[in-house]
Amino acid sequence: MGLFSFLTTAPKVVDTGLDLAKQAANGIDALFFTDEEKSNASLKAVELWIETQKVLRDESSARSITRRYLAVMIMGVNLFEGLAACGIYKFDLEWSKFILEMMQSQAFMVGAVVVFYFGYYGFKQIVGAKK
Repeated sequence: MGLFSFLTTAPKVVDTGLDLAKQAANGIDALFFTDEEKSNASLKAVELWIETQKVLRDESSARSITRRYLAVMIMGVNLFEGLAACGIYKFDLEWSKFILEMMQSQAFMVGAVVVFYFGYYGFKQIVGAKK
């Protein structure tokens, strides 16, 4: 078998040579960016920009910005109160309990922010991952 193996390898060499020639031609063609290719690339860039603006339009409205500020303020106050209660605990147990009671009175507000603001994006990620 080894004696006549050169007969079966010749087509492989020819195919490999043709593949290399095609790759070289494609590489030379890729060096030149024709006007048609430029216009197609510009069109795709503009379409992508328009789609981005459609998505960002709703995120940059006054309502969305206000919602974002309110969520950050409510969560920031809640986190600050929690840290303050933990820090004051060693010094004054009653004051720490009072801060925790304030946090409990704001639990509905914090829960609403978590569910309706942060939960929406989490839900979107979960549903998007399942598709």
